[in-house]
Amino acid sequence: MKNTHSPVCGPMGFSIDSLGFQYTRQCNLACDHCCVESSPAVKGKLAQDIVADRIDEAARLGIGTIGFTGGEPMLFSDEIVWLVEKVCHNKQKAVLVTNASWATSARITAEVVCSLKKAGLDQMDISYDEFHKKAGARIEWVGWAVSECRRQDIRVRVRRQRHTVQTKAGIEVAKEILRLRCNDKVGVLYPYGRAREKLPKGKTRYCVSPLRKVPMCDEIGKLLYMWDGALVPCCNGVYSIKDGQNGALDNLAMGNIYEHSLEESIERFRRNLFLAVLGTCGPGGFIILSRDNGNSISWPKEVECACEFCIWAANDERFQRWFRTLEKDHYAILQRLEKFRDVLDRWGLSRCTVLQ
Repeated sequence: MKNTHSPVCGPMGFSIDSLGFQYTRQCNLACDHCCVESSPAVKGKLAQDIVADRIDEAARLGIGTIGFTGGEPMLFSDEIVWLVEKVCHNKQKAVLVTNASWATSARITAEVVCSLKKAGLDQMDISYDEFHKKAGARIEWVGWAVSECRRQDIRVRVRRQRHTVQTKAGIEVAKEILRLRCNDKVGVLYPYGRAREKLPKGKTRYCVSPLRKVPMCDEIGKLLYMWDGALVPCCNGVYSIKDGQNGALDNLAMGNIYEHSLEESIERFRRNLFLAVLGTCGPGGFIILSRDNGNSISWPKEVECACEFCIWAANDERFQRWFRTLEKDHYAILQRLEKFRDVLDRWGLSRCTVLQ
């Protein structure tokens, strides 16, 4: 479906062109790498009517892409089909992320995909990798779902996570996906959620970089309502919010689906200084600000990505106290960021290059 919506703007002009719903935390699988620690035993889901209201509000605000993820959202397939219909009615793009465990035969797969197509689904992303396979996922599910999506003219791709260093199991899965002749999106494994216990750093090699070399976060603006209703500023925001043990940096949670309108939450997003610095300069921007005002912070030497920096920031009391003092210079700092971004854009440089 053609997207006719104009993107909403966040801090520093970041485009907000998508809104996701982690519709449920429950899943029929319990994968070792799951960032939200989903399983058949955990409960919790968003209210269908409230999600529908936020979809309508997103359309009015100009957000053109709506995504549904989990857990496994198709555990509530009737509700998902109904919500996809609403997205289609609003002329928005509907994307579904699923493990395809419902595709247990060619006939059943055809029925499910047909209902999604009639509802107006534009794209299906199927999660399958060595971790899903170990938890019980089958390549047959993926194959049936891919074939039927092609037949129904629904864009489809496979999403997989892999170790930084390829494993034998990971290579076998990559071959399975290759035989399907399907587009796949590969992500690198990070030590969050259940992976922190099942795949600890001491036994698993993760890709790390010096803090100053971590680029600005390019996920900001992919808003996500989590299963408990919290709205976070990126599809990875679950890490920084849920791993914070003492409620630090609460402004990363922009609102709650049951308490705030989407418009109210986006206004909080626009005023968020932490996200403005992170999205413009990356973690290195905080180092520069700290040096400017004479504060000494014990920065982490290495991080996997900007997500791990958010986790660290949410748990480091010294950083929290220092960052709160910056609020009084909020507008002055934003002006500096604007000038910094203009210079980089003029010279065609990346934020990461300069900060190194």
